[in-house]
Amino acid sequence: MSDWDAEAVRARLRAKHFRHELRPPLAEAEVRAFEEEHGIRLPEEYRTFVTTVGDGPAGPEDRRFDEAEGLTLGTLMPAEEGCGIYLRLILSGPLAGQVWHVDQDFGCHMPESPDFRTWYTDWLEQ
Repeated sequence: MSDWDAEAVRARLRAKHFRHELRPPLAEAEVRAFEEEHGIRLPEEYRTFVTTVGDGPAGPEDRRFDEAEGLTLGTLMPAEEGCGIYLRLILSGPLAGQVWHVDQDFGCHMPESPDFRTWYTDWLEQ
């Protein structure tokens, strides 16, 4: 797994005229403390993103990630599409690391991307 290119991600966000800036990266100690507090281990692609690129991410639907709101049933919510539709990063089990599309109103869910890095970089290139 190669490292994220933080400057390239920020440059792409600027090129998209995205209104949010990435917050500074988190220290490894902060990430470990979050994991210990919640009894989880973040998927490596996401963990590397928040420690090298930025705490967030700034991403789809002009939404910034909020751990307090997004940590639910072994998932994190990196994006909300509105109308009860969310993207969820799976944190544990055989699907750990995958990003899933969840529609709460219709009770359906399906894989969106094999991992956080693929999902986020695909969005950056749109």
